[in-house]
Amino acid sequence: MAEEKKEVLILDERPDGLMDLFELVYGKGFETTGVSSEKEALSCVARRSPDILIEHLRDSIPAEPSFVERFRHLSPQTRIILLSGHLSDLARQAPEFREGGIEWIPGPFQGPKLLEALDRAVQAVPRSAAGQEKLPRSNRSALPQNS
Repeated sequence: MAEEKKEVLILDERPDGLMDLFELVYGKGFETTGVSSEKEALSCVARRSPDILIEHLRDSIPAEPSFVERFRHLSPQTRIILLSGHLSDLARQAPEFREGGIEWIPGPFQGPKLLEALDRAVQAVPRSAAGQEKLPRSNRSALPQNS
């Protein structure tokens, strides 16, 4: 029996950045959903838990409670990859980093580094997330439309 594809939720507030990440991840065979706001991401995970979250942080860490903490509360099994050139050493010491399951890729990020992080995240995802719903297959409705 073939192993089920891992599901990735991508969060990037910029439409061009979201599309670039989506194409990279989807092109490697992952079931991929893209959203452009933390609110949309929390809405998705409230319905179904992805295996991996990729968040491209454009600014510094938000005020408490952070998005990552709220996301982890809803989906503790999800591996998280943060892309940002703005995370300081202090931010990397925050509780969500110490708890594990989170990887930081400093910016400007490069595709090969992200794919390596995805490979590590896939290896760390539990084989069966019993009792957790999954994201709908090939949900592209949240992607920005090309003009």
